[in-house]
Amino acid sequence: MLTNRFAKLPILFFVLSLLMPASVLAGGKTGLYLGAGVGPSIFSATGSNPNGGNFDFSETDTGAKIFLGYNFGMVPLLDFAIEGSYVDFGNPSNILSDGTNVQYGLTGWNGFGLIGGNIGPIGLFGKAGMISWDSDVNIGSANNSYSGSDPAYGLGVKVQVMALALRFEYEYFDIERFDSVSLASFSIAYTF
Repeated sequence: MLTNRFAKLPILFFVLSLLMPASVLAGGKTGLYLGAGVGPSIFSATGSNPNGGNFDFSETDTGAKIFLGYNFGMVPLLDFAIEGSYVDFGNPSNILSDGTNVQYGLTGWNGFGLIGGNIGPIGLFGKAGMISWDSDVNIGSANNSYSGSDPAYGLGVKVQVMALALRFEYEYFDIERFDSVSLASFSIAYTF
């Protein structure tokens, strides 16, 4: 009987945490933050085979990023931030039916504006900005390098407790040379 009375305590604490003001649980969320993340990067491209014909390339690899930002937090329960990041999308590769090896490498510097809303320690956010990218493309013995700047977008969810945030986000990079490039990452960030 006594055990049943205490069995509901974790549920009660969870409900109370959702009702508490964000500033209590997420104290320190305003200001400078630093983080790192990892997750699958997804590439899709169309290319020309030096041996003749075109090919469709769609592969995944492990991507990683580091980011630095500043959260202004000027409105209660809302986040307004700017964020810069460096992303290494990995080096996905594939072997075509004629035995030609195809490998793409892509890195980029990003600048984003973020806006998000918080309910207790849980927050949703969206971001938009630009990526300045560099790509190496190896198709058989042909090696080429490309670079450019294109739009980038993202959506995510975070759980923030005091100065520590766990983030899961999906970012889409509208890079002209690729059909699509995206990164789904899990990150840890610390607000100073």
